[in-house]
Amino acid sequence: MSSFSSTLIEFRVGSNLLSGILESKTNEHLFVMFLLHPHPLFGGDMHNEVIREIALHLQHIGVDTFRFNFRGSGDSKSDYAGVDGAVADLRNAVDKVQSVTGISKYSFLGYSFGASIALISTGIMDPNYVIALSPSYSLIQETSNHDDILQNISCPTLLIHGSRDMTVPIKNSIIIAKKIEDSLLTKIILNEGHFYLNKLPHTCEIIKDYITSQKPQ
Repeated sequence: MSSFSSTLIEFRVGSNLLSGILESKTNEHLFVMFLLHPHPLFGGDMHNEVIREIALHLQHIGVDTFRFNFRGSGDSKSDYAGVDGAVADLRNAVDKVQSVTGISKYSFLGYSFGASIALISTGIMDPNYVIALSPSYSLIQETSNHDDILQNISCPTLLIHGSRDMTVPIKNSIIIAKKIEDSLLTKIILNEGHFYLNKLPHTCEIIKDYITSQKPQ
């Protein structure tokens, strides 16, 4: 694994100042994976253990990542702005990272709340592909035209869900999968719950294999 450096990047969403960490192997950025954390109201932030473990595994295959705090999480010093607010946070994060790095190619990987935001954003933006771990259809329903947005997803999509998820039951991914249909791969992690306490390394390998198959760089 080549050496990765970390750079703090700040960006604004209206009057709110947010920040994130760009982890990259060189100054020549070709592609960035945006990593999206769980719900701000339940302690989710960019230092979430699942998100950080995924970031570490992605370094092993040379993928630059950017993880940031949604409004209402971590040190953002701003109030939670709802699902639509989080989508706006991501859009502004993408704009800022593009202006700093010059990238044109990017993708989304979200976990729990972050997975729902990743899917909504994919339906209205243009990532190369999207990976969603344990997304909540109930959260997606908080945005208007939610089913139309899901049906608008045309890029490759990977859904991952634990078979024993009691927090966000697997039926959420089943419903979402029926809305997307095109270019969709679904992976069920047997005997795994919402927090990936049992098979996180295995899940990370699935993610790495999928990213390698997409060859976005």
